[in-house]
Amino acid sequence: MRSIFRALRGLCSFAWAVARSWWVFLGEEGVEADDPDKERES
Repeated sequence: MRSIFRALRGLCSFAWAVARSWWVFLGEEGVEADDPDKERES
């Protein structure tokens, strides 16, 4: 049972790291969702 929780925690950590890396790779930092002009200036 503990190994299942450990595996899930590791998988979530890995997914979080991949998501953050992808976000930084795309350069989407500082863009607010309610500002369509900033979103169009990619």
